Amino acid sequence: MLSYKYAHAPAKVVQEDLKENHNREVSRSFIQSTSQIVSNILLKQEEDWEYEIPKMPKKVETISIGLDGTCMPMGDTNWREAMCGTFSFYDIKGDRMHTIYIANAPEYGKESFKGRMNKETSNIKEKFPKAKIIGVADGAKENWKFLEKHTVSNTLDFYHATEYLSKASRGVHPRSKPKRKAWFEKACDTLKNVTDGAKNLLEEIVELKEKKLSPAVKEGVQATISYFNNNLNRMNYKYSIDKNLPIGSGVTESACKIVVKHRVCVSGANWSEYGAKRFLPVRAICLTDTRWNQAWAKFMDNNQMVA
Repeated sequence: MLSYKYAHAPAKVVQEDLKENHNREVSRSFIQSTSQIVSNILLKQEEDWEYEIPKMPKKVETISIGLDGTCMPMGDTNWREAMCGTFSFYDIKGDRMHTIYIANAPEYGKESFKGRMNKETSNIKEKFPKAKIIGVADGAKENWKFLEKHTVSNTLDFYHATEYLSKASRGVHPRSKPKRKAWFEKACDTLKNVTDGAKNLLEEIVELKEKKLSPAVKEGVQATISYFNNNLNRMNYKYSIDKNLPIGSGVTESACKIVVKHRVCVSGANWSEYGAKRFLPVRAICLTDTRWNQAWAKFMDNNQMVA
């Protein structure tokens, strides 16, 4: 109970809840240390067993994998990147039915995070051998290095692509905001709904290099050209939409906020490496439907066996 509550709220809030609603007065250090003990046991047990994936209301047609990072406070002044991963299950109509969250504290090389993602991917492929496994992420090269090992296709997050179109629009209409806005809206529609839309837009944007533009606008145009060139094979949005496949990484970005930001970046938070490593994976377990009860059942079974 302490671990579950602490996964959702700071020790001070848990302390107040226990006093007001359970008539239990405990120290914050006791809440934190108990949670860490439970975390140590759960995470150790995870190495030897797998979670069951809940039964879906419809057949799983597509599973998308996403990963992203977000910063959290570490030590007195440092902010470092924690990692979040998601596995989302979709039916034939493209409706999301279930999402698995993975989270890891900041680490150099991200090896333990990749290990957890690899294990989860293997488990999912074994249980859903006929599902199409795709990757959806932003343009970070590190993301694609991981995803391309596990997926049959990858899609660049549509929103990130439109951010670069916004930069290019300043080169198309440097002086007219209304015309710039109109071009941007049409370009977004082309990108999403026209076959080879990204390729067509890239050809149009490349021609802007011949125009007389300010250095700042030229820089934005060149950044857009580079971004589209690097990700052109991941920008088949019309095909994805026609096949009811996701084109946005909103699930993963939301995970960064829900799993990490909303809990570990509260006012006055300051995490040690030891505490963060044991906290974030357990919070992800709590926020993934059915996993906390599975983890606790394993916890109790193992402790009964030891006893």
